[in-house]
Amino acid sequence: MSSEHVIGRHPRGGNTPLIVLWGLLTVAGIPGVSMQWSERSEVVAAAAKVTSEIEQIQQEARLLADSLEGLRREVTPASAEATPYIVVSADARRLWVRQGDSVLFESGVATGKGDLIGRNASFATPRRRFQVLRKETAPLWVPPDWHYQEYAASRGLSMARLDAATPLTIGETTLRVEGGDVVKVRPDGGVERFAPGKEVVVGGQVIIPPFGTRQRSYKNVLGSYRLNFGDGYGIHGTDRPGSIGQAASHGCIRMKNEDIAKLVGLVDVGTPVYIF
Repeated sequence: MSSEHVIGRHPRGGNTPLIVLWGLLTVAGIPGVSMQWSERSEVVAAAAKVTSEIEQIQQEARLLADSLEGLRREVTPASAEATPYIVVSADARRLWVRQGDSVLFESGVATGKGDLIGRNASFATPRRRFQVLRKETAPLWVPPDWHYQEYAASRGLSMARLDAATPLTIGETTLRVEGGDVVKVRPDGGVERFAPGKEVVVGGQVIIPPFGTRQRSYKNVLGSYRLNFGDGYGIHGTDRPGSIGQAASHGCIRMKNEDIAKLVGLVDVGTPVYIF
């Protein structure tokens, strides 16, 4: 009986490590080669166990390789390899547009201050994956309530909120919303409109205008362009170019107006943004 017949072949037709082991034993002239059939069976069983362990290791190695490839694709997605994507370092206050391993554009930015207003407003730049949802030209800034809190605190004033449907009386002055504007009602029934995009202060109180009024819509604060991520975040220009390179924003990423103009020409809606 040949050694090949005793040991057999791998089920897929290739020689297994068993044949190699048996051949080495035969060539070396080790006495155990001429052992009885029962003893040969024990060797075959032991060798088969080794072969099974080798195949298990090979299978685990293939699974590990597949996992590593999946991790690589997660860290460097296919979209990042094929098309431009944005990377921002919040600590270094730098922005890059990359395509694969190439850097298409680099710029300084301003990022979030990280401090708090009251207990519910953090000004840190969130570190996660975003996506460009909209490209906006000459964007308007609609300030959240914290803007009025800051404004009032910096001047030692109190605040009052105006509801769109209900007039507000402070002392002898009545305020209401008319035609999209916050107006002051005169004693004769006439109205005076407050300037749009400017804080309203009446009787030592900073008025929080309703959303949708022109007094809660500021021009030029966000510069010439904005890449909007949603949730109140985005990359935009600024009317304070001296803040670039600092932790100065309320969470968004600021760029010089000339830099954001270059950026919007390099990326499209849907572009991934990675902030770390």
